[in-house]
Amino acid sequence: MSRAHHSHVDVANIVSGTFIVNHYKDAIKTIWSLEQDLDVLKAQLQLTDEDLAGIFDEEKRYFENLRQPPIDVQLKAEYVCALKDWTATT
Repeated sequence: MSRAHHSHVDVANIVSGTFIVNHYKDAIKTIWSLEQDLDVLKAQLQLTDEDLAGIFDEEKRYFENLRQPPIDVQLKAEYVCALKDWTATT
């Protein structure tokens, strides 16, 4: 199938709604399957939905804190910059 023909088919599917319906159905199947997997894991690990929410919040805070280097690293970098500035003026 040529690229031009393939492009035409995609547009026709999108316009007809087939594309959206097919992808919606695929998404629902995936969500359903992953929910079942999650339920099995929660049972095995003895976790609740609240536990998962707490874990998510902890990870979110952890990664937000990674945006800035640790304070000691920041201070060391500032010291080196100040030392460079001082040596450049003397």
